[in-house]
Amino acid sequence: IARRQGRWEESTRYLEAAVALDPRNATTLTELATTNYVALRRYDDAARVCDGVLVWKPDFASQMARARVDRLARGDWRRMESVLAGPAAKALSPEQFAVSRLDLAFLQRDYHAAELALSASKAADFPGAGYVTPRQWYEALIAEGLGDREKAQAAFSAARERAAANVAKRPDDGKALMILAEIDARLGQREEAIQQAERAVELLPLSEDAFDGLRILGRLAGIYARAGDTSRALELLENVVAKPSGPHYGELMLDERWDPLRREPRFEKLLLSLAPK
Repeated sequence: IARRQGRWEESTRYLEAAVALDPRNATTLTELATTNYVALRRYDDAARVCDGVLVWKPDFASQMARARVDRLARGDWRRMESVLAGPAAKALSPEQFAVSRLDLAFLQRDYHAAELALSASKAADFPGAGYVTPRQWYEALIAEGLGDREKAQAAFSAARERAAANVAKRPDDGKALMILAEIDARLGQREEAIQQAERAVELLPLSEDAFDGLRILGRLAGIYARAGDTSRALELLENVVAKPSGPHYGELMLDERWDPLRREPRFEKLLLSLAPK
């Protein structure tokens, strides 16, 4: 509750007290490390806690939690790649493995690997963090990455139909509306995308949820960037980066959402300010 209210230091103290009372609770330890310590950019503390869990629980989830710290702090996906190639990944279902491999492929901009990973999944939608993303979105990103613009646009259009149907069922769901906005931005529907994204932020305001509210503000910055409104994108991005749980160095470095800003000096300065020292 404290975390959602933006009281990060207090939330962290509660979790640390919980860990002291129950030091072999992997769930609490991982929450402390990969959510609170990471949000506060205490990456060394996050790595230390994750390493401690791995001593006695070296399962896939614990290994991926440790890999997440490297990815966010340094933009380093090598540990993630190693985990997916290692024995712990063999315990996953084919569907679970496909989703994790797809995430890695996009970080690496390896669109052939992404295509292979997506083909191993039967999912029609991917509901990560409550953002229900149509399968066709990933098909479109892969086609675009492989240089097939016509196929990409057809897939984005199909994704839009599915996302619009989802919004019709859940009109007050800011996350559903943000997915539709991101698709419209890719289809060149600039004004519609911005209006939808700004409405999504109104539905999930920072004042009501300091965690998800900040993340959705970051996605609004991505919409501005994709729509060509570079000034507003950078102004908003600079604002959210300054807050706990704002975008991390690894996210800005690896996520294709920020590709439209990569040649902007202000973006380069922001990235440099977050870079590992």
